[in-house]
Amino acid sequence: MTIPTYVLLWVLLTALAPLWIPVMFLVGIFRRCSFVILRLLMFFWAYLATELVGLIVAAGIYLITPGDAERREDLFFRLECWWGNAMFEWLCLFLSLSTSIEGDEQILPGPVLVFIRHASIIDTLLPVALISNATGLQLRYVFKRELLIDPCLDVAGHASHYYFIDRGGSTDEELANIRKLGENLGERGVLLYPEGTRFTERKKRIAIERLAKAHPELVSLAESFQHCLPPKPGAALTLLDTAPDGSKFASGASAPPTFRRETTGCAGYSTGGNAWTISFTPPADVSVAANGAVHRASDWPVASQSSEAAVGSLG
Repeated sequence: MTIPTYVLLWVLLTALAPLWIPVMFLVGIFRRCSFVILRLLMFFWAYLATELVGLIVAAGIYLITPGDAERREDLFFRLECWWGNAMFEWLCLFLSLSTSIEGDEQILPGPVLVFIRHASIIDTLLPVALISNATGLQLRYVFKRELLIDPCLDVAGHASHYYFIDRGGSTDEELANIRKLGENLGERGVLLYPEGTRFTERKKRIAIERLAKAHPELVSLAESFQHCLPPKPGAALTLLDTAPDGSKFASGASAPPTFRRETTGCAGYSTGGNAWTISFTPPADVSVAANGAVHRASDWPVASQSSEAAVGSLG
């Protein structure tokens, strides 16, 4: 039902564009020249169009690669880069976002583990647009199963090295499947969102309440986080344990409207405002920084009662 719905919405928005564009423009004028509704609708139209083009290309890839898994994976990676970069460019255009990039020379070569904050929905596009598309580094992704509602993610995810976790499933099974992503990486990478969901003060309070019951000694550390949630380290530590020796580690954060990528010398969760920070360090030196205090990732316990608690995922 998702693909027909996307087609119908795109057709309706396209056909009715002569009506809703001027109407939303007038609404923006009455809102003291705030055209955010118009911009969001235009981005939604562009999102639907990009999805439909991606699905057409994906169908073509399947048709021309029967029995050739390696070529199919390569073509899907190119499609992934185009899709993610196109979405990010649309966002920058319609929402007036800007980027400032530093330290790109440290990304390659792989293998690389990318642990990125999830401050907004835009974070899902950053790795594709600013890492894979910019450098050619192929990433394997850990996403939550609910994201299969997106047609392109559904089709491409099953043709590439994506894993869609079931946060209500068996912890051992989920971690075992995530471990497979870290095997035979070569010069590729794996991306994970250790917080498991987007940051809000309410979610932080809930996470700290749960932490207080299981590991009260870590509450003070968790409370010191100003802009991120206590990490769910099950998947992260599993990948660190599986990754080849010499793998790089990337930790990133973001918050609209301005993104800034910088190298800081140690891997940590950014607690700053409008910045996306990325840094690289060997897995043995992975640490979590909170208000200037540095703590090794191994100091944080691995929950074992449920995969939702133990497995970091996109939320």
